[in-house]
Amino acid sequence: MKKNLQNEWQLVLTYIDPWHKPMVEFMMLTGMIQSEIAGLQRTDIRSNHIMVQHSIVRDVLCDTLKTVYRVCKLPLTDRMREVLQVQVETCCNAHK
Repeated sequence: MKKNLQNEWQLVLTYIDPWHKPMVEFMMLTGMIQSEIAGLQRTDIRSNHIMVQHSIVRDVLCDTLKTVYRVCKLPLTDRMREVLQVQVETCCNAHK
């Protein structure tokens, strides 16, 4: 069952615009929603985990999340690190 789900994720990713692909993959890997990812700060990303504690809603940085149950500490995998690095490089190149 897990293998089929992984194949489905890979299939979904093939149809995602390359600009959005790292964000969508990160959402799939973490279960984070868009406002939580937008609210990530460098200080939230630690050596072995990500602290989910901020969000951006209507262009405003919030120190609270949609519900108290969204606040969490996610283990940081190698693949998550790779996706974050691609996103950083993509954003930096877009602002040059």
